[in-house]
Amino acid sequence: MGKKISWFDTTAEDLETWKVICPPDEFRVINPDDLPPVVPCGLVDKADSIFVVASGTESGTVIYMANLHRVDKNDYSIDQEPFGIAFLGNDTTTSGCIIHHGKWDDRTTKPPTDFWDHISASGIGNCYPISELPQTKEGKIDELNIESQEGAFLAVCSKLRQNFDID
Repeated sequence: MGKKISWFDTTAEDLETWKVICPPDEFRVINPDDLPPVVPCGLVDKADSIFVVASGTESGTVIYMANLHRVDKNDYSIDQEPFGIAFLGNDTTTSGCIIHHGKWDDRTTKPPTDFWDHISASGIGNCYPISELPQTKEGKIDELNIESQEGAFLAVCSKLRQNFDID
């Protein structure tokens, strides 16, 4: 299945809400319930964990990516679906985007068989560490070295730059 982009309005979002979740130049791993209500509920309901990264500075352009990790039981995999929003100074852009079925390396992870045993036994997905999430729940961007998260972030930035005047 090819990459699909969903655009939607984000003008009601408050930059301060995002800064509380993840300050600029940092990353966080959060629970789906902690995500601001900008991503469609159906997508968030499928998410197991969300990787958030904020690139930029307090006073300049900040691009946020909230990369939803969802367990795809039909494919026995974990997929990434990143949401991006850009703040230009204290203004928001007119839209955010979600990239469905992206094409960067390691976007889909095939966990070992015992992962599915844990899922079945627990009923939740965030009980098992996967290689596409950092080992810590928060930190500075320069401490992060996960190729698939970088690929997702670059894909989000590319789409936002195509639609907005972002350097």
